Amino acid sequence: MVKFEEIKYRRIDYEDIKEKLIELEQRLKSSKDKIEFLSVFREINLLHLEVEQCYDYADICNMRNEDDEFYKGETEYWNSVKPKFDLLFLNIYRYCLNVPFKEELKDMIPDNFFNSIYYETKISSDDILELK
Repeated sequence: MVKFEEIKYRRIDYEDIKEKLIELEQRLKSSKDKIEFLSVFREINLLHLEVEQCYDYADICNMRNEDDEFYKGETEYWNSVKPKFDLLFLNIYRYCLNVPFKEELKDMIPDNFFNSIYYETKISSDDILELK
């Protein structure tokens, strides 16, 4: 297990993630079977995890030392772009909820995932981006 102090923080670029997700979404939608789907799905999950970890790390560092100007700035950055990052995954979530072989996937992806993305699609939209 990695110690918190050993983690190297880096700011994630929104446009870079957006480009990667567009390509991954296309690959996901062109998946012929559940094996191919799961392979792309794992890549998307890792990308999502990376975004969440960087966001959490900056937030934790800011909470640990609110006088640290660097992490204060990073927290401001994340507060402004995190809702946009979240929206990038929304189309993928919608597709996952309606994928033709969803029942087959439930053996490999927990129901909890499908439940959480279902509710995420209900509470997120471009219309409320500014409110977030």
